[in-house]
Amino acid sequence: MHAYWQEGENIGNPDVLKQIASSVGLDTDHFASAVLENPTYKKAVEQDIRQAREYGIDAVPALVFDDKYLVLGAQPYDVLKQVVETVQKEHA
Repeated sequence: MHAYWQEGENIGNPDVLKQIASSVGLDTDHFASAVLENPTYKKAVEQDIRQAREYGIDAVPALVFDDKYLVLGAQPYDVLKQVVETVQKEHA
């Protein structure tokens, strides 16, 4: 999170991910072979991306309320409050 949000690093770059892994004390060789090159993880990430596209998510943050309401991007407190209140009324 820090590398992406604070440093503007490209966390889609395997070399950046290895550097991050190293900075938190992980064995980068093991990290590369066990995680970055593992087709199981790649498939899981691709499924998450596909699901996000199906939901129409194209911004961060993306918040889903009650599997029904999607709020994209940074929103003012009042917008989030309104969505929560709507969900609460529907469940009352």
